[in-house]
Amino acid sequence: MAKKPLREPNAPRGPQYDFFDLLQRLIRDHGNKPLAALASGGRASSEARVYCSPQALHRAVVGPKLPSMKLLLELVRVLGCSENDQEQVRQAYSAAYADQIERSRRSNRRLAAVHDPEPQLATQRFLEQFQSLLSQPEKLSQREVASRVGLSPATLSRWFSGRALPRQEVLEKLLRELGPVTEHDRSEFRRLWHEAHEERRKLYAPRSDQQRRRAFL
Repeated sequence: MAKKPLREPNAPRGPQYDFFDLLQRLIRDHGNKPLAALASGGRASSEARVYCSPQALHRAVVGPKLPSMKLLLELVRVLGCSENDQEQVRQAYSAAYADQIERSRRSNRRLAAVHDPEPQLATQRFLEQFQSLLSQPEKLSQREVASRVGLSPATLSRWFSGRALPRQEVLEKLLRELGPVTEHDRSEFRRLWHEAHEERRKLYAPRSDQQRRRAFL
């Protein structure tokens, strides 16, 4: 039976790489059988085989995706690993899984930063005035404000955080609904909005149409 050589772990250096490296070492130390001889090929598993295809087993010991715990326990059983080896595998798997989650969180934070940059100076000035308007004597909640102007609370929340700007026609509706606002204040709001709008336009200029649309709701 031709043996398919194991490639170097396809995982980032660290706990995930160490986990796959440990699995490959255990395979070598326990008979160094070809994966085709360890996998059942989809047929009912036996004491000597793991219930999966050789291709699936190859992915499980090379990466990048971590195998299921069920498959991992079957592999450890088929290899005849000692209690010490089994504990090593469990600890390595836990560390690899935690590392995978943390890397995913960091990646999501970077994506969020790309899609929703932190508010810049002009946007910040507009945001301060906007929040001041909404903290007038009535002190409406974000949900109540959203209901008055026909918006979703999520959209209003993006304005409050400076992640997006209202469109001009929506701003005018807000000024009408949430008055009283003097003509001087209206002019000041419009000036700040235009400055923030221009700032956002430049900020999103190199980005996709979808990302630019997210900047103005």
